[in-house]
Amino acid sequence: MSSVYTIDDLQNELDAFGALGETGTKEEYIYHMKRLDAMHDLWHHLSSKDYGNLLINILWVCKQFVLTDKGLQLMNKYYPAYEKRYGFPNNDKVTIHEVWALLHIRNNDEYSAYEHLKKSAYNLFTDNVDYSGFEFFSFRDFTSYALEDIKNNTLSFSHPRQFNDPMDTLLFHWNTHCLSNETEEEQRSIRFLQQKVYDHLKVRCFVRTSRLPRNGNVTGLQELINKEQKIEDVNPIMWAHYANYHKGFCVKYCFPNNFLRSINSQDLVCTRVRDVKYWPTMDMAGKNKLSIEDALFVKSDYWKYENEVRVVHYDPNSHSDYKLLELPNDSIVAIYLGLKCSDSNREQMQLILRDKAIPLYQMIVAKNDFFRLEAKRIS
Repeated sequence: MSSVYTIDDLQNELDAFGALGETGTKEEYIYHMKRLDAMHDLWHHLSSKDYGNLLINILWVCKQFVLTDKGLQLMNKYYPAYEKRYGFPNNDKVTIHEVWALLHIRNNDEYSAYEHLKKSAYNLFTDNVDYSGFEFFSFRDFTSYALEDIKNNTLSFSHPRQFNDPMDTLLFHWNTHCLSNETEEEQRSIRFLQQKVYDHLKVRCFVRTSRLPRNGNVTGLQELINKEQKIEDVNPIMWAHYANYHKGFCVKYCFPNNFLRSINSQDLVCTRVRDVKYWPTMDMAGKNKLSIEDALFVKSDYWKYENEVRVVHYDPNSHSDYKLLELPNDSIVAIYLGLKCSDSNREQMQLILRDKAIPLYQMIVAKNDFFRLEAKRIS
């Protein structure tokens, strides 16, 4: 019974178990795992990191020494208390569910493996950064889909296979690359199921004139939030490439109420937001790992003029290439009509906005600089 042990005993045993690293014998690992199991009632004193590392180390031992049934039994015993105590997504859970899935593969249980890989992806894609109050631009053509978003106050997301860059996103190409070069059957099975899991990703692309703060750096955050994003400062090429050669429109968004970091742990739904990074090359030779940042938020520097901000939405229950999310009220700050927008399209937009408190602007050539555009309010 754990009542005969103290927290110091637990910490000493954790240190001894960890000190084995990857060089211990099967007997040594099992000895310490039995000792730790006897102290299980004290595990709730562990920090999230120590608890997660302990589960990862136990899974590693079971994987390394082919203790498949034992590993599944222990995870069913240990994990519920860990999840109950530390329910928030974290990187340790990414690894836990991935190795747990591999044990199910060894047990010929592909369904359970797939379920754990979905949980791994949920923890991988979830972000803890809130960009409420920041402004984003989205360039659109006058299509029925784009206009329905305005009418119904929705935001449409699409699968990356619909993008104009065939190499976007790297995640899918990386997984295909790894699958084609993988020689171990178990890992091939994992990669194959991961492809199915990642296929539930949807993305919406925006533009900003300044980069978003990262890594918890909140210095001057309010100043960044309050700094208005001006349509005049956006690269005018965006009008040509994404708004039908200046005939379309641009929507300015400001998302409140944690909309961009909404998560649903029960349905494994989550959202992640990042600036896109632009690299001159992406050499796959010799690479055995790709970070989630690189997998989802890196593009060729041919596209750097876009200054893209990407919102990645993961919903394993969505099987279409498209998904609509309902927007909080007042998410649309303004709408700008392209320089060459037709009279009929302008009237169509005015009709849509008739009962909405959304200001409408027309882009015109700047009076003092014929190379620049400026926005003029339409009354």
